[in-house]
Amino acid sequence: MTSGISQRFTNLFRTAALVLAGILVLGAGSTATAQTANAVPAPTLQGTWRVQVTLHNCSTGQTGPTFNSMLSFNRGGTLIGSTSNPAFQTGQRTNDQGEWSRVSGTSYQAASEAFILFTSTNPPPAPVFPQGKQRISQTITFAGDTFTSVASIQFYDVSGNLVLTGCATAAAQRFN
Repeated sequence: MTSGISQRFTNLFRTAALVLAGILVLGAGSTATAQTANAVPAPTLQGTWRVQVTLHNCSTGQTGPTFNSMLSFNRGGTLIGSTSNPAFQTGQRTNDQGEWSRVSGTSYQAASEAFILFTSTNPPPAPVFPQGKQRISQTITFAGDTFTSVASIQFYDVSGNLVLTGCATAAAQRFN
């Protein structure tokens, strides 16, 4: 009889030890997960930004008009944007769509395109933007809640021919 009680006690002890070990393992895992979940993520370009754009003559560097845009850098590397550039006629240009990625450290690159739905009819000296598309390629230097960028701009006609180029710089503030 003593060996039966001893055997049950041993089995009960083993079961209790296994349950306790399981609780400790699960507890350690959830603590690690909680610590990871509560960790402050590294700052990223991801988010929505108010952007002040200044156009430049690519050859001389002479500055041109300044206007505002909004850019949203989405998780996964896509971006969308809109502009208030008064050089475009109402309804002439669609919103930007594109991609972005980190190059290294605080340096990013982005490219976006927008359709130009009809050729400008504004009188000179306003620029004439042909029906086709606009492509913006930019290098971005990120600094927490601000960034600066240098961009090249190309306009293509509906046949894909490059017809106009431009340059710009921008300063942005995180939207909050």
